[in-house]
Amino acid sequence: MPKKEYDAVLEAIRVDENNQLSLARIYKKHGAIWSDLFVVDREELIKRMKAGQRFVLGTRIHQLGSTFDTGKPLYLASFEENGFIRLDQEHISADYLPTVPRF
Repeated sequence: MPKKEYDAVLEAIRVDENNQLSLARIYKKHGAIWSDLFVVDREELIKRMKAGQRFVLGTRIHQLGSTFDTGKPLYLASFEENGFIRLDQEHISADYLPTVPRF
């Protein structure tokens, strides 16, 4: 079985009036196990991505605690001090998360 190449799974987001991510629901990997679902704000998510953590979209499969149905990876486009979270590798100064579920 191939090794999973991500550190956290992003399940859903909340966006503000500018369609920019404000909160994210994530699962974080702790060695061989995964955390419960928890919420992080935009600054914390960008901080984790800048620290080298790799995120993918996904959902936990019911009653299979460490098994996820995963999708696209997330990318961080940085412009000076600002960071923008995207599903593509374009360096455009805006978030791009059209298919991510909202909560």
